Amino acid sequence: SAQEIERFGEVFRFIFHYAKNLGIRTYLITWNLRISPAIARGLGLPAELGRQSHDPRSIALRQHQDIVKEYFREAIKTLLLAYPDLTGLGTSNSEELVGSPEEREEWVADTYLEAIRELGVYVPFIHRTNMSNGIIAKRLFLDKYPTEEKYISWKYSNAHMYSHPEPQFEALWHPWDGMDMTQTRVLYTVRNDDFHNLRGGDPAFISAYIKGMKKPYVHGFYWGSDGYLWAGEWQHVPHKHVEWDYAFQKHWMQFETLGRLSYNPDLDESLWLAKHRERYGAAAGEPVYRALQAGTRILCAANRQHWLNYDYQWHPESLLSATTGFKTIREFMDCPAMPGVGTLGIRETVDLRLSGGDVTGETPDDIFRSIEADLDVIATGIASIETGASSLGLHGELLCTLEDIRAWRELGGYYLCKFRAAMDLVRYERTGEPDTREAALRQLGNALIHWRALSAIGASHYLPYRMSRVGMTFGWSYYIDEVENDIRIAERIEPLIAPAGGAGG
Repeated sequence: SAQEIERFGEVFRFIFHYAKNLGIRTYLITWNLRISPAIARGLGLPAELGRQSHDPRSIALRQHQDIVKEYFREAIKTLLLAYPDLTGLGTSNSEELVGSPEEREEWVADTYLEAIRELGVYVPFIHRTNMSNGIIAKRLFLDKYPTEEKYISWKYSNAHMYSHPEPQFEALWHPWDGMDMTQTRVLYTVRNDDFHNLRGGDPAFISAYIKGMKKPYVHGFYWGSDGYLWAGEWQHVPHKHVEWDYAFQKHWMQFETLGRLSYNPDLDESLWLAKHRERYGAAAGEPVYRALQAGTRILCAANRQHWLNYDYQWHPESLLSATTGFKTIREFMDCPAMPGVGTLGIRETVDLRLSGGDVTGETPDDIFRSIEADLDVIATGIASIETGASSLGLHGELLCTLEDIRAWRELGGYYLCKFRAAMDLVRYERTGEPDTREAALRQLGNALIHWRALSAIGASHYLPYRMSRVGMTFGWSYYIDEVENDIRIAERIEPLIAPAGGAGG
């Protein structure tokens, strides 16, 4: 309604003005040419062209309508006129556009570049890109954009920053081939599509991550999640220990490590220990810090071992995927490791060992030992927190944080058991050794115990919600049947070799 539009306008005017007064730059970045059914009708087009759909035919019809281009040009100009405190704009040439990279980029130039030229207000611009579109975006758009403050953006870790501090996707995918990087400003896109519910953070990891981004052509990064808003607290069961209003307050450790270490990645660990002691008390501060750090390391290890590039493919905190649903033991057997960082996949490792090949790098056994060590840190932390709080009792944010730490313990235990089971089952497929199959079934039984404990913590603590990128409901307790089904899947797995002593010809 008109009233809603006006209210939204007031909200964004306040946000942009408030940010400006704090010296914070704001950018509005889009990445598609969607229009609503009402807009389509207003332009004299069928309402169906405004449906949210990835159908290439509908996208092409929108993309090649001159009136849609004209609408976007006017909308861009109106946006800049309506919000004078908005610092900059951005868009992408890679999603919900069709045709060759050049054809997609021409649409971006015909709308965004032309609108800004017509208005004569050359705001800073961030041009997102994927794969090999960088040189095309530079040639058709950025080289023609008449201001120095223009950037090209690249997903530094794809959707999973919590994995390895030095991801190698630039070396693997060659996004800057043919470009003069002395004349190019890059802003990395950094995405946490790894965990949104549990508290976490690891200053040592973030420090190494920031240092790994420092290259002559890199001018910074922007960080966030796709489909999850770190805004008002809407996810927690309304316990009295909820002492915060916003998710970014609950996740203060993650936000503060990213902010402070981006300016100085060499900050001493004593800063973070002091902050945790101030927040959680002298006795509990360091155990909380160490345990949350260990939980974050477990998730990083899980991501390196079980790698899928994008948010819709894989959300490791929930084990959910838009493409396959809950990740099964069969998928754990077959999924490759993170590329380019020296981590070996489970099937890859088993095959190398059985063939007598050279097994070098971070093996699944190294991942298992890492998770085990961090589970020990978490167990020690839980015991220290409980002992230290025995006289005063647990309450407030410390109680809530302890529940998150307990959840990390169960999620980490689940991952360890499931990874080990996957390793045993791959070996069973290759060798037919019955002991490996029995070991896998025991591990999956233990994984089920961990998942049930995790489900109990989650059900008492967090409200279910639909995850927009994987298209499923978050809530560990909803997937106990899938965890049980892993055992049935394992029971049906057969060796891929002929049985020893079989009939001959």
